[in-house]
Amino acid sequence: MRYILIGCSKLKIPTPTRAVRAEDLYCSDLFKKRRRYAERQCELSPDTSWFILSAYYGMINPWVPIKDYDHTIMEKSKLSRAAWHLTVALSVCNEPDDNDSLPKNIHVEIHAGKHYSHPLAEMLVKFGFNVTTPCDGMEIGELLHEYKYGMWSAEPEDWGPLFPRIQTA
Repeated sequence: MRYILIGCSKLKIPTPTRAVRAEDLYCSDLFKKRRRYAERQCELSPDTSWFILSAYYGMINPWVPIKDYDHTIMEKSKLSRAAWHLTVALSVCNEPDDNDSLPKNIHVEIHAGKHYSHPLAEMLVKFGFNVTTPCDGMEIGELLHEYKYGMWSAEPEDWGPLFPRIQTA
């Protein structure tokens, strides 16, 4: 089993008057690319699921209707951030469809900024999950490039060179 957790974005569709599906609320370029990557991974592997990490709602299924909010994880107090990370970690623990799934058999891939990924990743490791945080240390430009051309490109036709082109005279 594999879970892909992607970070929400501050940029959202113009304030809706009603709840919309979580996957449709966020509209930043980075979120759209992460979503496309996660959806493609789910198509390729039926044991893969994806979720959104929301500063306000925690870990949410993409199809769940939610209302707009203006809240970031950094606006929370230290204690509230710790509680958010613990709540999300417990949500991951409660997610397996069958009760026989052991954390060691579940890979969690977190595609989010450092304030969303840590200490969440460390908590999940302590619970026994296999966790990767592939976005660690990357700037937004690098991330956008990787989702469009690199290792996280969702569509084979988007795949560019895995290494930067060398300009020759």
